[in-house]
Amino acid sequence: MSALGPALAPLSGLLLLAAVGCGGAERVEADPHWPVSWQELDLYRHEHELAYASSGGAAAEICSLAREVSDDFRERTGAEPVGWIHVVSDRGDPSVVAAAGKSYSTLVGEMNALVGDPAGAREIGPDLPAGVDPALAYALMPIVVPAGALLPAHPEPTPIRCETLLPTSARLGESLDRLIDAGLDQEGIPTWKRILIAPFLSYAKGVMRRKLEGVVRLALFRAQVESNPAWSAEERAAFVAAYSETLGLEEEWEPPPESVPAAP
Repeated sequence: MSALGPALAPLSGLLLLAAVGCGGAERVEADPHWPVSWQELDLYRHEHELAYASSGGAAAEICSLAREVSDDFRERTGAEPVGWIHVVSDRGDPSVVAAAGKSYSTLVGEMNALVGDPAGAREIGPDLPAGVDPALAYALMPIVVPAGALLPAHPEPTPIRCETLLPTSARLGESLDRLIDAGLDQEGIPTWKRILIAPFLSYAKGVMRRKLEGVVRLALFRAQVESNPAWSAEERAAFVAAYSETLGLEEEWEPPPESVPAAP
């Protein structure tokens, strides 16, 4: 052993403990409102957030992100965030949407209604490379819907106002890899060209993944803003636009048009 070995041993122990300590969320053994398993996902609790996920690590990632957004919302607006529960999509997880008897288009329509967007459900399948499952593209999209839109109905009232379907960073990377590979296949890009552009693709995927992670945060923040009826459309737009700028997202957000009152 080198002379540095004994000196580094305590540090190694601390690093090991840190790695173990931040490993995952706590699995819920019983809950008065929610089943402890659903669509082969288990219910976890982390930082006072609830999430259905295939692992404690995936649940902890999304619960921590949601808690950060809730704290941002409270700090920026002075209002208390509404309650929500999360469904986590991690690398390798099958889609729970079809298994739950739902459709992505229906959920997107529910989300648009929740945030006051009159656009309705967006069809993204035709824009995909031929033969690619549309679920891959939907997996890149954060979905926030009213309670009861995705998860099974519960007979007793709960403080949950929203349900989310959110991808982990690993899921975003997986879907980007598969979509980009499908696009290269469709364009007939040979292997030698793919090797040449591999560094650029790696950088581009990293940029896109970070942008998508920002979109997840913005979707959560916007759902919280739209859940507060005390603000005008202009006030809600200002909150969302300021948060979007903080996240470095270039997409501009406009408030929905005010409804025209019916003639007497």
